[in-house]
Amino acid sequence: MTCKRFVSWVLALAVLAGLGGCGRQLQSGMTGSGVLEESSVVSTISSEDVLSEAVSSSVSYPTLSFPAVQDLTEAKLDSGISVFNLSQALGGLRISAICFLEDDLIGVIAFSQEQFQTEGSSHNYLFAVFSVDNLKLLYQKTITPPQNKSLYFYSEWNKTALSYYLGKENFFEIDRNGITPLPEEQFFRFRLSDSSYILEKDNDLILEQNGISKTIFDGVLPVEDEDPEDWHRYFFDCRLSDTRFIYSESGYEISLGAGVYDIETGKTTLLSHKNADGLWVYTYDYDKAILVPDDQMSYSSIGPYLYDDSTRKLTDLNWLNSLKGEVYPKYYLFGNMLAAFVDEYRIATTLRFFDLVTRTEIKTIEIPSCYHADEAGIELFAADNFFYMTIKPTAYDDAYLFRIPIEETMN
Repeated sequence: MTCKRFVSWVLALAVLAGLGGCGRQLQSGMTGSGVLEESSVVSTISSEDVLSEAVSSSVSYPTLSFPAVQDLTEAKLDSGISVFNLSQALGGLRISAICFLEDDLIGVIAFSQEQFQTEGSSHNYLFAVFSVDNLKLLYQKTITPPQNKSLYFYSEWNKTALSYYLGKENFFEIDRNGITPLPEEQFFRFRLSDSSYILEKDNDLILEQNGISKTIFDGVLPVEDEDPEDWHRYFFDCRLSDTRFIYSESGYEISLGAGVYDIETGKTTLLSHKNADGLWVYTYDYDKAILVPDDQMSYSSIGPYLYDDSTRKLTDLNWLNSLKGEVYPKYYLFGNMLAAFVDEYRIATTLRFFDLVTRTEIKTIEIPSCYHADEAGIELFAADNFFYMTIKPTAYDDAYLFRIPIEETMN
């Protein structure tokens, strides 16, 4: 799972930059899913009303006639790696966002470019959900957010919701059967066990255990007329066990590092290394997490860094320090395997696989330049016997899905 505090409206914004798209900014000091500001709009519309209005659009996209997987194959790279053209499958609609979802699903948000170029027209989006294993279309909806707002995926670590901003975030849960309104407090509530949950609320972290709530990290959320530089927030990063989790801390326009918290002992262990003053979680799986240096702090190695909660050790894997220039790999941890997408500008674009047990690189796949892959448009995911990568580069390039047999990454 990728611990990404990321809102895919960033991608949508790039798509709509010249099309009158909205220009929301993350609140100063946020590193991802912070409070989104749009002071000109204040709404009392409920999520249920908004959903009803949005889905009951008078405009509808044609029903997709999705080809069989074998008919979508554009190319085969070495070792049975298949490449699918998702834009072609959606009949030429522009794809603004692609996201891997829980229960092995892929969500796609697309639109007609001509519609968005027509002044005064409503912004109608096609939202489609597919199963990962066979790319079967499960359902599609035409959604028209109120007041021409942008539709996007909002991700908070292992959770992703469909959302748009109307005075506040409006979240909608996505599953195999459709979308339903999701209260904000549920979206920011994270399970440790059946009796213990961590809630992000008002910049604090709150432990809910056996019906009792207790603030374990107390942040600062300045109100009007207070100094915004007092802003201080704690984030839930990932679950390690029924009693332990990784959190991170941010101040005004600065990250303050990460640590491990144990709800049984109340003990906090800071995650720092002699090669990096500040680290943050990028991806995790069960009791392991991959961390990367905070570029706002001093570091001598880009790592990546492995934290194993079974041994309580933080290790600099020192695998990618030979990269040239400013390189920001994307990582995905699954079991004892780590995938790294690396774009070395004007040198090579590769997908690399490492074994955490033997601490060796076991496979490198070069991505042809014709796919225009870079870090900003990449999503990584593993399910059953395949590893997946989606490429959504720009508004005018097609989007692709790479499917790689996991057994091939081990040879």
